[in-house]
Amino acid sequence: MLFSKASTYGIRAVLYLTLNSNKSYISIREISEALGISYHFLGKIFQELTRWGVVESYKGPNGGIRLTREPKDLTVLDVYRVLDGLDLFKNCVFGLDKCSDANPCPLHNQWLPVREKIYAILSQTNFEELAKDTKTFNFRLKSKI
Repeated sequence: MLFSKASTYGIRAVLYLTLNSNKSYISIREISEALGISYHFLGKIFQELTRWGVVESYKGPNGGIRLTREPKDLTVLDVYRVLDGLDLFKNCVFGLDKCSDANPCPLHNQWLPVREKIYAILSQTNFEELAKDTKTFNFRLKSKI
């Protein structure tokens, strides 16, 4: 898997929020059950997303989580950056600290265009587009059916 579980679940959870944006706040329990993600793990993910201003939380009987931005203004890279950082796009695929164009590892020349393409896809894809495609093509967000 290219992404960590945290970023994979975080992206799915933000997409769920986008698809259900007609609700004011959505409980973490609802999101957890709808996506089949551990409630406690999802809570930690939302703590990070809240800390970085991607979502906001409200406590109380009608509380929950909601997006702080319009889905068209929120990219997949925004969520990925918070949960995984940008090391995937900066570091050597083998983890070698001296890997560079001048001193490449065996996969450097093949990996460079791939990681640039992945970065472009994540930075150019917003959650409004993902939600539209999810509805249009009836994509699923839950691993087990």
